[in-house]
Amino acid sequence: MFYKDKSLFLTQRPEHTRLTDTDGDGKADVFDTICAKWGINGDYHEYAFGTDPDKDGNVWVVLCLTGSFHAYSPWRGWCVRVTPEAR
Repeated sequence: MFYKDKSLFLTQRPEHTRLTDTDGDGKADVFDTICAKWGINGDYHEYAFGTDPDKDGNVWVVLCLTGSFHAYSPWRGWCVRVTPEAR
């Protein structure tokens, strides 16, 4: 989780998200999905952990794989890069 350009960015199981307070009351009003290309299913062990941005602005997301070494969602067990352009 990190703060950048007046928004809070966080990674959660299904996506990398930007939260923005547009009216200055200290509460997020806008929730934008930056990237959700890795999919999710009902397995509660399929966590996602994101980094702070690197020097190029990329966020690296580690997609946990369950102990079964098999996942029904794509990219589980991988580390994916989310670019500043959300690619």
